[in-house]
Formats: sequence, C-alpha cells, structure tokens
Amino acid sequence: MEFFKPGLVIDFMRHRRVYMGISFTLVALSIISLVYPGPNYGTDFLGGTEIQVSFQGDVSSTELRGALAEMGYGSADVVEVVERDNEYIIRTGEFSAISEEQKTQIREAITAAVAGVDGVEISRVRIPDGGDKVRIQLTGDVEPSLLQDALGTLDVNVLRVTHFGNPGSHTYEAQLTGVAEAMLGGLAEHFAERPPNTPERIERVGPRAGAQLRDAAVKSLLYAIMFIMVYVAFRFDLRFAPGGVIAMAHDAII
Repeated sequence: MEFFKPGLVIDFMRHRRVYMGISFTLVALSIISLVYPGPNYGTDFLGGTEIQVSFQGDVSSTELRGALAEMGYGSADVVEVVERDNEYIIRTGEFSAISEEQKTQIREAITAAVAGVDGVEISRVRIPDGGDKVRIQLTGDVEPSLLQDALGTLDVNVLRVTHFGNPGSHTYEAQLTGVAEAMLGGLAEHFAERPPNTPERIERVGPRAGAQLRDAAVKSLLYAIMFIMVYVAFRFDLRFAPGGVIAMAHDAII
C-alpha cells in the first residue's frame, strides 16, 4: 500500500504564515480557556462529596437531577455509570452538612448544657470540616443524653451521642447527618417506590485537601516540563534545541 509516490515534494514552508496563524490562534484560545470558563476540576481537586448509587427501579438522569434540585442540590453533577442500569455518580461541591453559624450554635448549646453540671467543664469541642460529627472533650463524665438533648434543640440532625475512646478521657462523639446521608435520605423519600440501594461508595474531600492536591498536581506538571526542557536543550543540537522546546511547550498548552 502506497500513500505517497516516490519523489513527491510538499512545500510546507510556502504556507507557513497560515500554519503559524492557526497555531497562535489555538494557543491563545487554550490560554483563555484556563481563565474562562476555567479548568473543569473534579471532586478530588475542588473538594466536595461524590456518591455512586443505584436505584431499585427505573430512574432517568433527568428525574434524578430534578429531585436533587428540589432538595437544594441544583448544581450537582449526575453521571450515568456505563453498562449499569439505573446507577449514577452524583458529585456536589458541598462538603459540610452544617454552616459556620450552625457550628457556633453547636458550641454554644454544648456550653450551656455542661454549665449546669457541677465539676464539669469543656476542654475542647472539635467539629471536622465534613460536619458529620462533633467531638466533645470534658473534664468529667455526663450522660450522653444530656448532650444529645442540647443538640436536638438546634436545626441539625443528630443520629446519636456516644462515649469516644477510653472511659477516662471524658470524650463524647455526636454523629450528625452528613451531606451524603442527607442526600440519600431525600432521594429515598422522593423515589419512595424506587428507592436507592446502599451506595457503592461515598467519597468526601475537604476544600483544603482539594486545594493541596490541585497545587501539587500543577507543581508536578511544571517540574516535569522544566526537566524535559533541560534534557532537550542538552540532548539536541544547539540549532534545533530552541525549536524542540517551543514545539513541546506549544503541544502542552494546546
């Protein structure tokens, strides 16, 4: 099979201005796309919650998006799982089920509840970024129901309050409903006759962890390009090295 006849000469340089114009245009569009609309980062880099779940009946992606919008997750992404009927991956940028104001209210409610117990003070109240638990460390023992009743007066869903760690640590943990649990509970109510099954996986990435991963990925890419440029500069003849470096940067940007 012969694609080009022997002796065929194609004068590419005659149209170099056209090719250079197309190349510069593509590079400019690529650089602009980094700013607007910007990179389409995943949950690992942006932070948020990702759920892979199937349903016990036919549920279309349109129905699922509509249900999520009614629940207040209108910006959530819904992706169908290939070769699996009625199974979806749901991504939302929301990571914490409670706001900063609610975190303040939780601390105030616990402080007020413990204030009525003689000889017991609060050592520390820790609320992780996910907002699905509250870790309470005291100087003495109290009944878990006291803490659960105090949290029950707030607009948060408390599953249970239990002792945490060694009995002598006077530490308690309140389990709250997280973003994933709240979303699955809402879907179970909306699709009562076709409820979701137990999720295949739930992934939570905090904003700070996502930012660290994103920065590390960008740095790794820049370091890789830099070392490749150094290699090309030494490996190629000095007359061709600049062209090789420019071509590599050109392809990487596009």
